[in-house]
Amino acid sequence: MEYLNNVLKASNGDAYSNLELEENNKLPFLDVMVSKNVQETSNLQTNVYRKKTNTNRYLNFDSNHHLSVKKGIIKSLYDRAKLVSSNLNIFDQEKDHIKNILKENAYPEGFVEKTLLQIENPPNNNQNRQNPTSNMTIPYIPRISERLKRLGNEFNIRTIFKTNNTLRSILTHTKPKNKDQNEKNCIYKIPCQCGKHYIGETSRPLDVRVKEHKNYVRDYQVDRSHLAKHVWDNGHQINWKQASIIQKEPNFGKRKLKESACIKLNVNNCFSAETASLNATWLPLLQKDVNNKKLKIL
Repeated sequence: MEYLNNVLKASNGDAYSNLELEENNKLPFLDVMVSKNVQETSNLQTNVYRKKTNTNRYLNFDSNHHLSVKKGIIKSLYDRAKLVSSNLNIFDQEKDHIKNILKENAYPEGFVEKTLLQIENPPNNNQNRQNPTSNMTIPYIPRISERLKRLGNEFNIRTIFKTNNTLRSILTHTKPKNKDQNEKNCIYKIPCQCGKHYIGETSRPLDVRVKEHKNYVRDYQVDRSHLAKHVWDNGHQINWKQASIIQKEPNFGKRKLKESACIKLNVNNCFSAETASLNATWLPLLQKDVNNKKLKIL
């Protein structure tokens, strides 16, 4: 095994290869611990494997969540134990361990026992159950939400609870948004590591157009994008996140002319091709507009 591991490392230095050997006749694989029965060498046993960093922390019973969520946690732990345990003795040991974990997370013993009993002996009422006519999603508020759910059941409406204020909703939107990415009808620029820019125009949101350019580069479609051709011809890297708007113009004809004007005025700093013909005699007038800030350049 060590020889094979060394061969894999030598064949590709960038590839990550890690060899893990069994200890005490045990070897973990994902969330399963595979054990070798010493008395019967041909027999392997499996049970739930937990990493050393596992803290046994789950949703606390006192948290502001509906009971169905807490029952779901118990069911997921039970189902995994049943699936992984290779015999009844191991399964019973795992069930005892689950009960201890839930006790540490403030789950009442009676609630756990009742939930496990419901899991092991599910009611057979699928024949009388009707499909809900519609769904209703409401914030979970203790006691009030349960009443609304019972009211919805009378009209065959399925009620789904949601939690509004969570750490995820508070902490995952702290990064400022780039408003340029949602703008439409604009002339835009995308910088390259070489210091030059690609200049183009689009009637759609800028982020949609940028994604198209990324796909052109990825798929080697150099005939559809001068940006892709520049990347593949020179091996440069594009700074996609720095794509920005030069100027907005809702009129298609004017937007094409302004795009060509920006390309001509920045001929030494861009690698774009004109899509609209613009006579060179207009350049002095365009330069005047630049000086008067009526037309932007890089």
